Amino acid sequence: MKGYAVQALVEEYRSLAEQAEEGLQALNTVEEALAATRLAVEKHPRVKQEVAPAAARLREALASGELREAAYEAKRLCRAAAAAALRDLLGEVVEADACPPRDALRLAEAIIEASGPLAPVAKALLATEPRASAILGNASRLASAWPRVAKLLTSLYAAAARLEKLVGLERSKTIAHTAATIASARLEEALNKLETLTRLLEDAADAATETAEKLEEASTALQECRSRDRVLCRWLQQALAELVAAREQLESITTVSSLEALRDKLSSARSHLRQARALLANASRLAAHLAGHTAPLHQLVQEAENALTRYGLSPGEEKLLAKLSQAHALEASELGPEELEAAITLCRKRLIRCTLKL
Repeated sequence: MKGYAVQALVEEYRSLAEQAEEGLQALNTVEEALAATRLAVEKHPRVKQEVAPAAARLREALASGELREAAYEAKRLCRAAAAAALRDLLGEVVEADACPPRDALRLAEAIIEASGPLAPVAKALLATEPRASAILGNASRLASAWPRVAKLLTSLYAAAARLEKLVGLERSKTIAHTAATIASARLEEALNKLETLTRLLEDAADAATETAEKLEEASTALQECRSRDRVLCRWLQQALAELVAAREQLESITTVSSLEALRDKLSSARSHLRQARALLANASRLAAHLAGHTAPLHQLVQEAENALTRYGLSPGEEKLLAKLSQAHALEASELGPEELEAAITLCRKRLIRCTLKL
């Protein structure tokens, strides 16, 4: 009988030990969940009211000694608090599917804080999926890739600031447009989109820089024109129109919703810029030739106009001179009778050089 009594005591002890271990595990679970919940509430005060019902259920379970139930309610409370905190942080609907360690939530908040004015872009990278677990996983991956991410964000902000200065495109609009454009179901895809978009915006900022410089050059030179009917001044007017068109394309890059459409906008701006560049180069070449020296274009315009008046060129002669400024050299056999006569006159006036060869 004594043997049975000892065995019964052993079994009772084992049962009590198991219960104690389960209780300890439950209490550890409650403690960890409450630590994460506390952080969510401290950083996001509005969360406290949202999770009040879940907190009340946890208190009841603890008060009644139902430790398993308390652990279950603590996890529910933690998941609800984490989702509410992430929703408050990101401004997105978040599914409560994870009770994160404290560091995970802190990491997501740190990424947003480190992004500064580019927080909308960082939020788009974090919230590729609505699940809390996916968002927190993205935070971990972004932290690991932070040198790459930080470099992209820095380049993006610099391009946005240049576009604001040069074409008046508000940087906040550029940032918001970027956040909307890179939205994706996977983080790596979103990062690749961000990389491509940043490159395109840097290219747009470079185009904006040249457009602004050429606009100043063309408008300053055009102000020196006395007669807008002269070929030189017509070129300046055409160049100015092309530059305005390029600027308009750059101003509207945030109105498109895809990378392909943005490429088309940028390509159009570049096309107008190339036309303006060619027109200004022709104008500079002709003005320098007529003035007999090189200088900034606006300093040559009046001298070139004076030369055209002094030489008394006919419209046909002026037209041929303009054609030569673009082509550099022409074959006499390719000229019509009127152009050939104009060429001979220009040769006699020593405005162009004519060569005869066997």
